[in-house]
Parts: sequence; structure tokens; C-alpha cells
Amino acid sequence: MPQEANNPADPSLRLAELRRNGAKDGIITIWLVGHSEARANMRVRVGYLAKFPRVEWDKKHFHKIKNGDGLSELKWRAEGKEFRAAGYDYKGYFVMVLGFTHKGTVYDPPRWLESAKKNRKDATDGRWELVEFEA
Repeated sequence: MPQEANNPADPSLRLAELRRNGAKDGIITIWLVGHSEARANMRVRVGYLAKFPRVEWDKKHFHKIKNGDGLSELKWRAEGKEFRAAGYDYKGYFVMVLGFTHKGTVYDPPRWLESAKKNRKDATDGRWELVEFEA
């Protein structure tokens, strides 16, 4: 992972994900298995956002999570619902800590915010590896 901080005025969106120490795949890669439409739509969204400085991004696509303790979410549609990746900024990357879906009033997993906060804490405590994510 690079050491420089990300300037929100610079165009780019580099992604990282959490991976269990010693595991082959990361948490978002595993979550998207079997969701080829969602992965393809995520690739399109990331490619689009990467062209612009973050300050110009539409809040419908990326925004801070209310009561998220510094977490933000990247959002895209697929399979008739919203797919979302919760994460935080670290050394020029948006580190995704949890993938979840939202349709109507239903979130999957239901306690997604608590899980995302726990995963972030566990990552900062060294219980996860940070690896680059290829959208």
C-alpha cells in the first residue's frame, strides 16, 4: 500500500479490501462470487468515479455513513437492489470492510453497520490483511 494521503480534489479511486491472514481472497471478492452483474456494475461505477475528484462525486454513489465513525459507502445497482461496500480511506485507498445490499427497508446482512465497524477495528488491530482490489 502506498504511503501518500489521498487528496479529495485529485481524480482517482483506488480500492483495497480486507483479507483474512493467509487466505486467498478478500472479503469483497468472496461476497461478489455468484453476483456477476453486481461485480460488472461495480466495475463501471468505480471506473466512472475514478475520472473525477471525489468532491465532485454524486452522493447517490458515494457518501459518509451517518453514525459510521468515519466509514463511507460506495453504492451501485444490480439484481434489482442496491449493492454497497462500506469502507474507509487509508493511504490513498478506499479500504472496503464489508459488502451489503439494501432493498426497501431490508439490509443484508441486517447488522451491517456493526459488522463494518468491527471489521475496521479488527483491521486496525492487525487481524486482517489489506490487499488491492481489482474491480
